[in-house]
Amino acid sequence: MTEPSLPPNPDAPPPDLGNFVLCLNVTDLSASRDFYGRLGFDEIGGDPSDGWCMLRRDTLELHIFQGHITSTVLNFRDADVALAAEAIKARGIALEVEAHVEEDGTTGAWLRDPDGNSIYLNT
Repeated sequence: MTEPSLPPNPDAPPPDLGNFVLCLNVTDLSASRDFYGRLGFDEIGGDPSDGWCMLRRDTLELHIFQGHITSTVLNFRDADVALAAEAIKARGIALEVEAHVEEDGTTGAWLRDPDGNSIYLNT
C-alpha cells in the first residue's frame, strides 16, 4: 500500500488526469478480442501481431495486452503528466515512479491506490 509522502495541501487543486483507459492483461489476445467484440466493442487501433489492441464501446476505451503488462492498469492519457504529477504530490500522494520520458518519447508516471492497484499517467 502506498502511503502519502507529504501532508496534503488543502488548497491544492485536483490534478487534471486526462482521459481514462482501462488496460487489461490477457492470456489469449484473440479470444479477448472476440469476447469484447461480442459485447459490442469496436477495434480502434493497436497491433494484434505485437500482442495488443485498443477497443471502444460508447465512451469506454479498453486496451488489452498479451505479454506487455503483468496486471490490470488504470491508465490516464493525454494530460500534462509533469503538471498532474506535481498536483498529485501537492495533495499528499506519493508517486511510485516520478514523471519521466518513456522510450517512445511520451511522458509517464506511476502511482498505486491504497489497495495496490497500478495507476499510470501517460501522454
